[in-house]
Amino acid sequence: MEKLEYLARTLSRTSRKDYENYVVNAVWNRLDDSEVQPVSQKLVAIDPRSRYFIDLYFPQLNMGIECNEPYHATRSEQDAGRTITIFDVLHQVQPNSGYQQLDIDVFVRDHTGNVQWAPLEAVDNAIDDVVGKLRARIETLRQSGGFSPWVIEPDDPFAYFQNRDEISMADDIGFANIATVCNSILGSSYSLESRGPRKSCFVPSSLRSIYGSEYLVWFPKKAVAGHAVSRGWNNMLSDDGLSLDEYNEDWNAIDSATGQKRVVFIQAVDPVTRVRAYRFAGVFLRDGVSEIGGVPRKHYRRISDKFTVVHG
Repeated sequence: MEKLEYLARTLSRTSRKDYENYVVNAVWNRLDDSEVQPVSQKLVAIDPRSRYFIDLYFPQLNMGIECNEPYHATRSEQDAGRTITIFDVLHQVQPNSGYQQLDIDVFVRDHTGNVQWAPLEAVDNAIDDVVGKLRARIETLRQSGGFSPWVIEPDDPFAYFQNRDEISMADDIGFANIATVCNSILGSSYSLESRGPRKSCFVPSSLRSIYGSEYLVWFPKKAVAGHAVSRGWNNMLSDDGLSLDEYNEDWNAIDSATGQKRVVFIQAVDPVTRVRAYRFAGVFLRDGVSEIGGVPRKHYRRISDKFTVVHG
């Protein structure tokens, strides 16, 4: 996907919200910087229990734009009917990340407290003010050497990681299948035609030669319509992406072991490219058994959002 196609898709995700659409596109066009990536409808976590979708987000700046319309319900009420996808969870802005939100009001209140649409000049002035703050952040980062120009996700993950020492959730790289994951970052040489191992949790020989049995690579599958999709196993990723619960419909399959580490990749559909791919979800440590609804579950918590690349 080229940048033009990405921009056309991501900036049209607000097409049913006229004023939001105007603000989002005006901000982007006035910013006029092709090295900066815009992301629409980004999930932002306020705290471990509260999250909402921001209208426009700039990941390199960790800044977001919110268009405030009259008669808006609370953010939680606005988003109540929306489904938070795995992609949203894996890419959400975490609390205490230094995230900064810039608001643009498209309404005004009169002396009686009634609201009405703001005049165009007022909205445009607010947009110019926001764009000025975005440019200031960009310039500060460029001057300090902390700015990385936006590049489109590479088609070849193997080539992307050849000269890199680690994979991070911030890389935002999709892998077509299990073989591509293992060959790209774990030093394996599986046949791409076979798509790799049939197991969803295993230790590639290239990983075992370095770490022994310390790490397993895990490709957990979500339950579909409440039914397990792999030998009775169900997997649940928390809304904050920081924990995973695994259980089997046969309760006897649950043990109380702890200490096992898993390098996790989960399939998710990119809402812009519409491509389903495996994405790095972090390194998880099993720390015991949880119980939800009377059902015992293996509980894993995320201990790192990075993992060292194994070069073959």
